[in-house]
Amino acid sequence: MSCSVVFFPCHIQVWHEEHRSFLIEKKKEEPLLIPVVFDKIIGKIEGDPILHSSVLLRVAVKNTGAPSVVNNWQLLIDGYPQARCGRVKIPDTLTLPRERNQPPYVFHSDQAIYEKVETSPIATGAGPRGIIWFSCDLSSDVVRNSSGRFRVQDVNGTWWEAKIVAGPLQQNQPYYPGMDNH
Repeated sequence: MSCSVVFFPCHIQVWHEEHRSFLIEKKKEEPLLIPVVFDKIIGKIEGDPILHSSVLLRVAVKNTGAPSVVNNWQLLIDGYPQARCGRVKIPDTLTLPRERNQPPYVFHSDQAIYEKVETSPIATGAGPRGIIWFSCDLSSDVVRNSSGRFRVQDVNGTWWEAKIVAGPLQQNQPYYPGMDNH
């Protein structure tokens, strides 16, 4: 009887170590995406009775796990769970006006993050950058003054998110390697 009592805890210890090794190996086979929001451009949509604001995000999606495509994107505004924000396809050339007689923002469809990662997996250690454009049924003032979350979904259906702070993230026009700022 005492032999079986000693054997049982040893057997559990061996199982526990094997199970932990299995989980570590399994984790290596899963993506680990880290979305990052660098800044945002919020505008007002004129003349549309439903969609009131335009949100363009400059983002990166880093991957420290197994390679994965990203096939779903969400913009959520904190405090407004019923708000609808849908991704908008970026045209060949997108020109967004700026305030105070500054030159407009000019973006191109090849800068869209979804063009870079929806069909080509993000390699381990990579972090492609790009832009993504949403339209929301909230006023531009509400969107600008609210925090939120930018979410991406990996090939396994897991959602990963980055926080978006209220107000402007940056006041200047930064340069991002690999992106044109005309």
